[in-house]
Amino acid sequence: MSRYRGSARGWYVLLEMSSSQTESGVRGLLERLLEAALDEALVADGVIAESRTQANELWHIREAIVEAQNYSGSIKHDVSVPVSRAAEFIIRATAGVTETLPGIRPMAFGHVGDGNIHFNLTQPERADTEAHLARWQEFNHIVHGVVRELQGSISAERVVGMASE
Repeated sequence: MSRYRGSARGWYVLLEMSSSQTESGVRGLLERLLEAALDEALVADGVIAESRTQANELWHIREAIVEAQNYSGSIKHDVSVPVSRAAEFIIRATAGVTETLPGIRPMAFGHVGDGNIHFNLTQPERADTEAHLARWQEFNHIVHGVVRELQGSISAERVVGMASE
């Protein structure tokens, strides 16, 4: 089952479902979920991997985001918020940083199912990398402010602490 059309979208979701039960019906459940989401226009398109190789190729796309960020002037954040507020965080943090620096390229990705979000800010095209990176604290203040308002943590991977004033 494939409906992917290769078009650019505002949000992408990589969802993997599994079960320890051989005949669990997970594949059918996923197909029904995608079909219903398409019918209700909650999603624009989708693809279901037909093999482990295809699934690995989809996961490679997700992992390549991290690698690509290493070659750009990127201000990185690894935060967490309550799962029910993950989309709100991304929308609000994106609005805050783009208002501060038009042309900045926010890249939000991670493990939204547990509230862990990598919220990285790539410099605007043709911007000076050093000047962009010199604004790290300014952008931390914006991003961490949204995290604080949503009762999140500023260090998702290590669960170090809450965002504070």
